[in-house]
This record gives sequence, structure tokens and C-alpha cells, in this order.
Amino acid sequence: MKTGKAIPVLIFVTAAFLFPAGEGNTLFMTDAMGRIYWVSSELSPSPEGFGKYGGHHLFDGDKKTAWVEGVPGAGIGERIRVIVPGPLDHIAVVNGYAKSPGIFRANNRVREIRVSAFAVRMPPEGRVTEKGMPVTFLSRLASFPVTLEDTAATRKISLPQTWREKTAGQYPIAMEIEIRSVYPGARFDDTCLSELTLVFDRKTRVEIRNRDAEVWIIRDGEPQLVTRKTDSVFQLIETDRESHWAILIEMPGRTEGRVETRYRLLAINAGRFVSLEKLGAGVNELYGFETRGGKLYLRAGSSRDSGEIHIDLEAVQP
Repeated sequence: MKTGKAIPVLIFVTAAFLFPAGEGNTLFMTDAMGRIYWVSSELSPSPEGFGKYGGHHLFDGDKKTAWVEGVPGAGIGERIRVIVPGPLDHIAVVNGYAKSPGIFRANNRVREIRVSAFAVRMPPEGRVTEKGMPVTFLSRLASFPVTLEDTAATRKISLPQTWREKTAGQYPIAMEIEIRSVYPGARFDDTCLSELTLVFDRKTRVEIRNRDAEVWIIRDGEPQLVTRKTDSVFQLIETDRESHWAILIEMPGRTEGRVETRYRLLAINAGRFVSLEKLGAGVNELYGFETRGGKLYLRAGSSRDSGEIHIDLEAVQP
């Protein structure tokens, strides 16, 4: 653990220089624990990834693990970014290192944060490099400050109306949490956060489970298995605002050489995938959803067309 106290202003300047927050930047994000995320630093990172204090612990559902920032001082200005595939109802956080009361008090806890929403451009074809998934941040849509309580209990962060208005129809977006001040630890100058949970504003949602090999639909709390393929890995790309359709990518579970990806369109109400052949001749890529004149369209790419095509989903039979 780090020791000693640094001047917060200097640490903020250093963090801002190393991890610029300017719009138009591309970040290489990690896909794990059902979330696509990025953290600006971590304590004792592992060369193989997923270190002891890595950002994946924010989403593992275990209060005994934590993300711990890794810059000198209290981590003022350090940030978390996570892709949000659909409208949120609220955010839930577990502050500090909640493994035990002693560890909680020994380390810094987050006091003030700024929560922001960014419009993003996701990579085509689910492209992932050795550095991670390249996601381009286009513009900041909304931002608001939050003061967290100095407690290890789960706390809810409500979203203001301006957030909902400015992100409507923009999904997927990215949410950023920036540390602005901390509650000082009794022994160490490490700032910790144990859990970050996204609670979606819908009764129906799609989840990827069991090492990303299973696709489930959760409807009014009741799970329905869509498919289980132990030799594949699924990734949820986007769900339309009304939770009727979802775009996924299916990839081989074992990768040797070039990774072949396959787009899948899920009809959520029917609980099954729709063959791409039903969408039209040559359709081979699915980009996202778009509403025009009150109708929902699927943005897609076709081997027969050089540009983007729009498919009226009302005409598609699951």
C-alpha cells in the first residue's frame, strides 16, 4: 500500500496529464465481468491483466474485493469509465475497501465524485486488440456532482432528470466517475471503491452469464435461457430502448489466430435469435438501432452495398 500524503492539487494535475479527458479520444477498454470498462490506474497491476486491485472488482458482486487507484497520493482526478448499453434507473456503490471494518478505515474512501455521460462510438465487428476494445469518446452529454457517505453499506445514486433527457436515444453511452475528494485513511493513502452496480430502467433485459457462454433474458425478475454454447463467447452490443431487440456478437471460445465473429439479432419478446437471412440478402453486420418517425430501424451493413442500410424491424418476423 502507498504511504504518505501528497498535495491533492498536484496529484490532480498529474492525473489529468497522464489520462486526458478530451473528447474524441480513443480508449482501449476491458471486457470482463459482464461490463466493458476502463480505469485510469490501479495499484499493483498484473502484466497478465486482472490484478489484485483491478477495475474488474467493481463488477464482481463481492464486497471483499475492491478497485484501488495506483497513482501517488490520494488519487484525485482518477477515473472509471464503463459502457452503459441501455437506460439506467440508478447506480449503486459500495464505498472504500469493504472487506472488513479495519481495512475500510485504514484506506481512503471516496467522498466527492463527478458522474458524467459520454456519447461513444463502439468498434465495428466487436474488434478487440491486444490492448483491449477501442472505444472512441465523442462528447460529454451530462454531468453532475455526488457526495458519498463514509460507509461500507450499499448506497444508491439517483440520476437527475437532465441526465435522462440528454442521454435519451443515445445508448450505448459511457459513464465516467471521477474522484474529486476523499475521506483520508488511517494508515494508507490509497483510495478504494468496492462495488459499482448499474441498475437498468427496464423490466426486461438481456444478460450474458457463465463465462460469457450463455445468453439469458430476464423478464420481471424471471430468467429465461436463450442459448448455451460452451464453445462460444457472447458479447451484448446494444438493446433498443423498449427492450424488444438486442444485437450480440458470437465469437469462438478458443481463439487461435484470426478470431471470426458472427452478428446475432435477438428478438427478446420471442426469446430467440433471428437469422440474418431474414433481414435481406447480403446482410452481414449489425451496427445499432435508430428511431425514425416513431418506427424502429436496424442499422446494418451488407456485402451488396458499400454503405449503411436501414431495416424496418416491424417487417421482420422472429
